[in-house]
Amino acid sequence: MTELMEFAGNLARQAGRVLADKLTKQNRIYYKGSIDLVTEADKMGE
Repeated sequence: MTELMEFAGNLARQAGRVLADKLTKQNRIYYKGSIDLVTEADKMGE
């Protein structure tokens, strides 16, 4: 279980770095539905 938690923690930190980098930049916006917006940062954080 410890190995799995370490793996999950590393993924979360990597996603956090991607999102933090995108925070101060312009991001492309996509439409998931008629009113649901998804940014490029959202997609990269997945």
